[in-house]
Amino acid sequence: MQIRTAFQSDSDPNEKEYAIDYFIYLWCGPDSPLFDKSKMATFERYFITDKETHKEEKGYYFLLRDNEQVIDHIMDEFGVTGPNRHIINGHVPVRTTKGENPIKANGKLMVIDGGFSKAYHNETGIAGYT
Repeated sequence: MQIRTAFQSDSDPNEKEYAIDYFIYLWCGPDSPLFDKSKMATFERYFITDKETHKEEKGYYFLLRDNEQVIDHIMDEFGVTGPNRHIINGHVPVRTTKGENPIKANGKLMVIDGGFSKAYHNETGIAGYT
């Protein structure tokens, strides 16, 4: 409900301001469960040549998405049952040129590559197609 408040024209101005701040945090905030990186380094990539400033440290999602037990636990918590259950998520570049596989956790999690943008084609090697 909080996020919806950010976009409703009839929202209380103070509530709307807080909701917009919350939305921006979810989009790119450190430790946000939707972003899960230490920072968004877009500014640094555009304006700073020092590649060290471009690094975004990945969080728990990236550490745990290969663990089949973790994926099973998530599906159990959401009541997803059966032998053919999967989690499909995406818009995360899959760097196949560096040996990364979009199939994780023994086939239970599939990442839809986020590298559809031409800028990512050389980096991912699959041009957004998983």
